[in-house]
Amino acid sequence: MTRMVRCCVCGRWVRADARVAHRQRTCLSARCKAALRVRTQAGWRGRNPGHALAWRARQRGEQSVREPVAPLRVPAPLDRLPWEAMQEEFGVQGTDYLAGLGRLLVVPAGGWTSPDAVKDEMRSHPGETTEGSRRLHPGVAKDEMTTQPLAITGEFPRLRGGP
Repeated sequence: MTRMVRCCVCGRWVRADARVAHRQRTCLSARCKAALRVRTQAGWRGRNPGHALAWRARQRGEQSVREPVAPLRVPAPLDRLPWEAMQEEFGVQGTDYLAGLGRLLVVPAGGWTSPDAVKDEMRSHPGETTEGSRRLHPGVAKDEMTTQPLAITGEFPRLRGGP
């Protein structure tokens, strides 16, 4: 007799597969299986936050033994540092960790897409004037469209290479 299992995603009761009855957590729906996989992977990444950075650094360190490795790309103020010299001094893994630390120090806590970062970025740029463009086209509004289609005015055939 097979036992009944409640799907942890959709909540339906299903007959457990006899081969994996004691481990089965979802129904046979692909959507429920995918949702459980996303949830378990997110939980693992939450419990092991530094794994991805350490894994990449290890891979780049092993690659540097065989061939020269280009330094990591870093944000604007950090790209002026001598990363090649740092790789010679600290090795590829040490330089990658320094680049990761630099990114944390340079990028705002909420990332560049946070409202505070956008406000700070806007404050650092001076305002632009549009007076020059008004003098070039005095009678046309910025987003004004022509009243006739291009084909009627004769512009369309010229664009295609016609007469």
